[in-house]
Amino acid sequence: MKLSVTIYFLSRLTAMLAVFEECVKQYMWRALKEKRLPVSFKRIGRWWGNNPKERCEEEIDFIAFSGKKAIFGECKWRNENISEDILDALIKKAIVFHNFTDVTYMLFSKSEFNVELKKREKRQNNISLISIDDMFI
Repeated sequence: MKLSVTIYFLSRLTAMLAVFEECVKQYMWRALKEKRLPVSFKRIGRWWGNNPKERCEEEIDFIAFSGKKAIFGECKWRNENISEDILDALIKKAIVFHNFTDVTYMLFSKSEFNVELKKREKRQNNISLISIDDMFI
């Protein structure tokens, strides 16, 4: 019984994450149209592949790029605040794409972001933190 309940809730969580990721993509297209992004991309999508330096498979929720400019993004559907670990992991994964010279990192979250991450966003102009509330204002 416990296993079936766990599987049920995990499948619901996975479905909600997929819906949230689609909402993030729609937000990105709207922000592009309103000229609120540093990159005028034509495509946006998920990436997964090999990281030769770390010798492992990596996944990035979305990449949007044009020329030498790119936006790397992660979408988190969690109840707890998002910490700097998520941003650091995204930056580490994005290193595979060394051909981009102007990079922005965007984190989208169902919840808020912790204090340290918010301070870092203020210090670095290439980081954007967007909660679900920010997306629908």
